[in-house]
Amino acid sequence: MDKKYIDEKDKQIHKENKKYMPIFMIILLAAGLLGFFVGRAARKFEISDLSGQLESFLTKTLIYVLPVMYVIMILILAAVCIPVLIKQIKKARVWDGEDEEYIEKVEKSFSNLLNCTAFFTIASFGIFFMSMLLVESSTVSETVRKLVIFVDLICLVCDLVFTTIIQSGVIKNIRMLNPEKRGNIFALNFRKKWEGSCDEAEQYVMYKASYKSCKVVNTVCMWLMIITFLTGIVFKTGIMPVFCIAIIWTCSNLSFVREVNRLEK
Repeated sequence: MDKKYIDEKDKQIHKENKKYMPIFMIILLAAGLLGFFVGRAARKFEISDLSGQLESFLTKTLIYVLPVMYVIMILILAAVCIPVLIKQIKKARVWDGEDEEYIEKVEKSFSNLLNCTAFFTIASFGIFFMSMLLVESSTVSETVRKLVIFVDLICLVCDLVFTTIIQSGVIKNIRMLNPEKRGNIFALNFRKKWEGSCDEAEQYVMYKASYKSCKVVNTVCMWLMIITFLTGIVFKTGIMPVFCIAIIWTCSNLSFVREVNRLEK
């Protein structure tokens, strides 16, 4: 590169650094002070008996609340999502093959159903495992313990069944509307085949959304690392929560870098 260009670019970057560096240092200092005072407050909170009382209260409350939430969630999945699926399938079957605006709305509804089932599945596993951990570590009666486990298992099975029905119905009808689509939802390589059968516009949307998702994961993991550190001081949760978040954060960035390097070849 031309030496003159390098010198000019270096001056420009140096000028930008002088502009933004003070702001960056102020943010770092403020974050450090905030962390110091929050850490001291968390330590005092832990030394007092308030943390133990709060933990006991949350445990006793969530043991009964989580199964109820689980049942309500499954009822919503069955009573709302499945009727919507049936309605959209009927709309897709009567399409005249010409009204693009009509079928775009149907496909949008199918997409929303897939998104809903994904969120329901995440919530289902989260509630199930939290409820299992709470009931196994609590001092509730054996009758309550068995009832909670029974309800959680039934809800988990119902969620898997309803989600499979909805997703398979959506994929089947999307393939009928778009013959170029490939992939069977029960196959292990479904996502790869489905992505490969999407057109360039659809793939662009996927890649753009994935990049945005990666940035969000970085931000969320940073805050979760701070939160789990503070809750670890208060509730003595150990290093496992921080370790798990670090693994997720690392895997997210490694997969991103690996894919960038693969695509640049």
